Amino acid sequence: MCCTEKLWRDHREDEPASTSSRKSRTSAIIGKMMPRRPLSKTVFAASLLALSPSFCVAQKLDQLVPRNVALNELTYQGRSAIQVIAAPGAPNASSYAILKDVNFRDGTIEADLAGKPAATAGPEARGFIGIAFRLRDNSYEYIYLRPTNGRADDQVRRNHSTQYCSFPDFDFARLRKESPEKYESYVDLQPGVWTKFKIVIDGRKARL
Repeated sequence: MCCTEKLWRDHREDEPASTSSRKSRTSAIIGKMMPRRPLSKTVFAASLLALSPSFCVAQKLDQLVPRNVALNELTYQGRSAIQVIAAPGAPNASSYAILKDVNFRDGTIEADLAGKPAATAGPEARGFIGIAFRLRDNSYEYIYLRPTNGRADDQVRRNHSTQYCSFPDFDFARLRKESPEKYESYVDLQPGVWTKFKIVIDGRKARL
């Protein structure tokens, strides 16, 4: 379980982008989005860091607005899903799908997600997947997973399995430097395997 304190005081809360310049095609699939309270511009991040393919279930294509991604309905591991594929060459943190006609500040977001590195990704790829919230004027907060870190041999890498960020000002590199270990934590993950993802957001706190 990861609990974070938000960095913004009003509505300008957001998610981060990786400082890495390496990009490769990514895909994602969206699963079972079950908001407990009204959601405003919640984002399904296919490749928040533009490095990996990811998968999530249960939304329909007409419920999503693509931003630098291609969306496909398909079956993944026996479940209906939406695949989100990042546009080649898209800047980091610019590839995602927005859930239409929802309003959100505090509440609970639940989804089933799966992500793994693309076949063409390098050895450092993590298979990033996640959900952004409080999207406003191209800024947002988000919590994402690094699926290949979950069962890595390196304990330090396992401790970086999940991450909170705020885009555009507080990416993982800045948070790791200024507040080591505060905004990331260990969770048990496997690449390409469906993972239940639940975020509880309340004021300046978000709990995964």
